[in-house]
Amino acid sequence: MDKKNIEKLIDEYVESNSNISAVSLCSHLINNHKYSSDLYSTGRPKLYFEVIRYLEKLSKSGILAAVKKDRENCEYTKVMEIYESESEVEMKSVQEEEQLTLFQ
Repeated sequence: MDKKNIEKLIDEYVESNSNISAVSLCSHLINNHKYSSDLYSTGRPKLYFEVIRYLEKLSKSGILAAVKKDRENCEYTKVMEIYESESEVEMKSVQEEEQLTLFQ
C-alpha cells in the first residue's frame, strides 16, 4: 500500500464529504480505487487501521473533529478545508486578513 497515494485519496474524499465514516471510507477505497478487500477475523478491512491513522492525523491538525469513536466505527466531521500547498494556505490567510481590515 502506497502511503502517499492513500493519503491523497483520503484527502480527496474529505474534501468532497463533510461527514466521514472510517468504514465508509474503506469501502470507497476498496470499491473505487482497488485497495485490498482482505478482512481481519473481526470483519474489519485490513485497510481500516491505515485509514484511522490518517484520519486521526487530520483530526489533530484541526481539519476534522471526531464525532463518534467506538469498536464498530470512527466518525468525523470536517471543520476546516485541506489545502494543497503552503502557498495556498498563505494566500487564504492574506485574503482573510484583507477581509478583516474592511471591518476596522
